[in-house]
Amino acid sequence: MESSQVFTVATNGFALCWVGLFIAHFLPEASRARAGLLLLGGILAPTALFVLLTLGVVNASDLEPAGSMTSFEGVVALFSVPERLLNVWVEILGFILLVTYWIIEDARRRGINRFVVVPCLLASFLSGAWGLLGYLLTVGMVTAARRVVPSR
Repeated sequence: MESSQVFTVATNGFALCWVGLFIAHFLPEASRARAGLLLLGGILAPTALFVLLTLGVVNASDLEPAGSMTSFEGVVALFSVPERLLNVWVEILGFILLVTYWIIEDARRRGINRFVVVPCLLASFLSGAWGLLGYLLTVGMVTAARRVVPSR
C-alpha cells in the first residue's frame, strides 16, 4: 500500500475510533456498546496503529537521508523522508486514542462529571498533549474543590 493510502486509512480510522470513544463517554457504564467502543477505540485501534508504526519503521529504516536524533538538522533530515513522517503521524494518532481512552476511564474511576471532561476530550482530538494537560488540570481543580466542600 502506498504512503498516501496508509495515511488516508489511518487518519479516517482514527477519526471514527475517536468519535466512538467520545460517544462511549456518554453511554451508561454497563452498556455493551460502551464497552465495545472503548475496546475498539482505546485498545484495538491504538494497538493496530502501533503495529503499523513498527512495520513502517522497519520499512523506512534504510531510506536516505539517514538523519539523526542528536541535532535539529538531523531530525529535519530524518523526517524529510515522507515514509518516516508518516510513521510519526501514525504514532501521534495512536497516542491520541490512548490519551482519550485514559481520560474517559480515569474520569469514570474518579467520579468526575462527564460534561466537565468534554473540553479535555475535544482538546485531545487536536493534540493528545493538550487534552492530557487540560485533564490533569481539571483533576487538580476537582480534587481541590472536593477538599474544600466535602461530599456527604
